[in-house]
Amino acid sequence: MSRKHTYNQFDAYCKKVLRFKAITAKILQDTLDKFKMLSSDEIIEILNMDNLNDRMNVLNVEDITKSNSKIFYDLQYHIKSGEGIFVDLEPQGKVSKMESFFKRCIHTRSRMVVWQRNEKNGSFKKDYSDLKKCVSIWIVFNAPKKCRGQTYDLCLDSKSEYIHQFPELLNTERIFVMCLHDKIDTSDKSALMMLSVLFGSKITQEERTFILKEEYGILLSEAEKEDLNHMCNAHEGVLEYGKEIGRKDGIEIGRKDGIEIGRKDGIKIGRKDGIKIGRKDGIKIGKKRQKLESAKSLLMLGASIEMVSKGMELPYETVEKLVCELKH
Repeated sequence: MSRKHTYNQFDAYCKKVLRFKAITAKILQDTLDKFKMLSSDEIIEILNMDNLNDRMNVLNVEDITKSNSKIFYDLQYHIKSGEGIFVDLEPQGKVSKMESFFKRCIHTRSRMVVWQRNEKNGSFKKDYSDLKKCVSIWIVFNAPKKCRGQTYDLCLDSKSEYIHQFPELLNTERIFVMCLHDKIDTSDKSALMMLSVLFGSKITQEERTFILKEEYGILLSEAEKEDLNHMCNAHEGVLEYGKEIGRKDGIEIGRKDGIEIGRKDGIKIGRKDGIKIGRKDGIKIGKKRQKLESAKSLLMLGASIEMVSKGMELPYETVEKLVCELKH
């Protein structure tokens, strides 16, 4: 499988996961004033006005309103609440320069306003009085270190003179940039932390599912769990390519110092003595260790002994011993 294919696969499953209505509801609840006083279930009821599935319907992602300047929206929705809102979710990998990235966000949001003119469910009146609210939400997986764990709200300045004259314009166009956290803290119930749980690389798929259910009240269906699992596997593939690059560089340097010789000898001995024994015993031990490590991670994140024992299907006494180990 090529590197490009692996990245494309990860990107596709990220978008599938972001289409889960329970995930979308939490994001809207934390970003838009219209939804802040509503529960997740109430928001999902509003989202169900479009369809009764567990996933959001996506509009046409291609924007060709400006000739020779085609752009694509990752996940654009029309939320049929009140006068209607157009929401665009844009997952992003690595961002090096936030200032330039903010300009890109502004450009894309502006194109959304232009795009809705004479578009289905968009604006048709000559005086533009029926223009819909446009919200652009960008989720950055790998932001500059100083920006991680931050949410940036790029909106019209409420102090501007014309906003005082026309207050209805405030919040008609919003841009949010959500930069994922480095570390997981389950005491933080924000959408940003939920997204960090979803897309962070330091926890297993089993841990993600457990935290989403226990800490955020999001119970995934079997189909959603499968998509989340595929996304995690694709993410591992992306990480492996990064490791492979480092491995190649390390081998080149190590070759001069004798590492290549050790590798050849070690592989021969290891194949004969280790693989036969390891294949039988290692799988069983590895699964048990993985479960214990996942349990430790959850305990370190603040989960109770009862929650971990039930969620990870481990004896209560075993979880108690893990707590003692962590204290020492």
